[in-house]
Amino acid sequence: MRINARLDSIYEDKIKRLAHETKENVTNVLKKAIDLYYQHIQNTTKQHTDIILKSTFIGCADGDKNLSSNYKKLLKTSLKKKWS
Repeated sequence: MRINARLDSIYEDKIKRLAHETKENVTNVLKKAIDLYYQHIQNTTKQHTDIILKSTFIGCADGDKNLSSNYKKLLKTSLKKKWS
């Protein structure tokens, strides 16, 4: 994939410095930056999922197991009972 991006001079300087310091070309610097960011997002998502699963919040409520698919019908029935 070819990428054409507009970066201000601050990012241009950062990329040039990274390339110089690491003796890598700009393409490899950007690939490594993307890999690091991707890994960060993957880890963050996994951490959030782990926190939710360990919290015992999921599955803690009682009720209709098909609520997500028939909530409108159940709400209609409940409101009909309430206002009848």
